[in-house]
Amino acid sequence: MARYSFEIGATQGGMVNLESLATPIIPPDWKFAEYSDEIPLPNGKVRGVGYPLATWHWGYLEKAERTALRTFCTGKSAEVYIKTLVNDSLAYKTFRAVMVWPAGEDPTCDIYPDFTIEFRHLIEVV
Repeated sequence: MARYSFEIGATQGGMVNLESLATPIIPPDWKFAEYSDEIPLPNGKVRGVGYPLATWHWGYLEKAERTALRTFCTGKSAEVYIKTLVNDSLAYKTFRAVMVWPAGEDPTCDIYPDFTIEFRHLIEVV
């Protein structure tokens, strides 16, 4: 049974827990930002603008784990559905997102170190 609820899929109904993939993947370190950019205001305050974004990071992935994730993003980016933790309540929420594959992968003996996937343009779905 999965310990965490990080999920990904090409469709909302086809989402699968990372720990339940044919090649299980340990849950990532994650970050979530409610806004993709900030605008300084004349009164010294800051306004958050843009869609939320999230990142999933692993210290390393083995080749089979990387390949399992690659099936969801065969190009530089792809539209996917994810379930990830969010900052405000430390609860999981489901989003439609653009998955961006990392640039400059540098494998060492079938290990991909310092691996981060970015999810942009998050739109919450119920």
